[in-house]
Amino acid sequence: MLWFNKKRENQISNEDNVIPVQDEEVVSINKDKFILETPPSQAKSELPIYEIYRRFQEDWETKGYNDALNFPETTYRDNQKQVIIDQLRLAIKEILLHYEDKLVDLDIHISQAQKSGLMDTCDRYIQERKKLVAHHEELAELDKDAEEIGEKTKPILTSYEMGFTRGVVSLSNEKVSEIMNK
Repeated sequence: MLWFNKKRENQISNEDNVIPVQDEEVVSINKDKFILETPPSQAKSELPIYEIYRRFQEDWETKGYNDALNFPETTYRDNQKQVIIDQLRLAIKEILLHYEDKLVDLDIHISQAQKSGLMDTCDRYIQERKKLVAHHEELAELDKDAEEIGEKTKPILTSYEMGFTRGVVSLSNEKVSEIMNK
C-alpha cells in the first residue's frame, strides 16, 4: 500500500508537466451504437431451417399475378417457375452446408467436454447435435422434394401458376374492356 501511495504522489507532482488539452469538442454517441440490448444468444436464436419453411409459405400467387401483369408470356411463366425451384434449392444447399459446419464444430466441443469430464455439458451438446442432425435430414428431404417437384414443392408452383393465370385474365379483361368502350 505504501508503494501505491508513493507512486500516486509522484503522479500528482508530475501533473504540472502535463500539456493542457485544447478545447475538445464533446461528441455524444447514441447508446445503440455500442450497447447490445439483447444477449447474443437471443439475438439470432432461430435456426436456419425456419427460413426455408417461410420460403415455402410465401405468397407465390401474388408473385405470379404481378409477374403476369408485367410479362404475360407463358415462356416467362415457365422460366420463373424454374427460377423459383433453383433459388429454393440453392437456399436449401446453403443451409445444409451451414448445418454441416455447425455439426463439425459441435463434435469438437463434445469431444472436449468428454475429455474434461463435463458430462452435463456433454449431454446438452449431444442433444443439440441430435436437433441439428434432424434438421439436416429434413433439409435433405426438402431438397430432394424440390428437385423432383414433390408434394411439398408442388403447392408453390401451383400457387404461382394460379396467380399468373389470374393476372393474365385480369390483363385480358382490361384490354377487352378498353376495346368495348371505344
